[in-house]
Amino acid sequence: APAAVVGLYIISSAGNALMFKRMTDVYEGSEFFASQWNVLLYVVMSSSVVASKAWREPGFLKKQRACFSNTEILIMGVLDAVSSVLSCVGGSGTAGGVQNVINQTLIPVTLLMSRFWLGARYSPRQCVGAATILAGALWAVRSAGASGDASTTFTGATIFSLGILPSAYSNVYKEKVFSASADARSSDVYYLTTAVSGLQVLLGVLMVPLL
Repeated sequence: APAAVVGLYIISSAGNALMFKRMTDVYEGSEFFASQWNVLLYVVMSSSVVASKAWREPGFLKKQRACFSNTEILIMGVLDAVSSVLSCVGGSGTAGGVQNVINQTLIPVTLLMSRFWLGARYSPRQCVGAATILAGALWAVRSAGASGDASTTFTGATIFSLGILPSAYSNVYKEKVFSASADARSSDVYYLTTAVSGLQVLLGVLMVPLL
């Protein structure tokens, strides 16, 4: 069963990356709005699950609201919103293969931030693996716009890469929140993702003038 779950995760992740690139290509110039619509659709679907749980379990919403402070939800939403905006704006100028390489830098960047903010420690093999991933991504960005890769521009790849930073810190911040609170660890995943994604949509709308 665990192997099947991992396999499905890999397949769905690859499919998601492919569809993201197709979306940024089709909606070139309007990538941000397409992404906002995508997140809004998720909020609508996940809200139905939360509503169902609230109907079946009296006190569900009150219990979930007590798991996180408003500040924690706000920080998660801001980080995810900024990452989404940068990824969408840079996505149209970054080839799908290059996007995939850059996305892998989420691993070493998360490890580095975890080391500084959480005091995490890693083995030499883990450090070498993370450094290899980072070197590959830097090479991909450095060669952006070279012959044979006309769909990738240096500006697009750079903006897309910057989207990794808030995404990585979002992972670290969430781990910090979960590790510090037993209530957070027992929270409902649908409630948390719906709250954060809903805030992400709202913050995205406020960021429109910056585009």
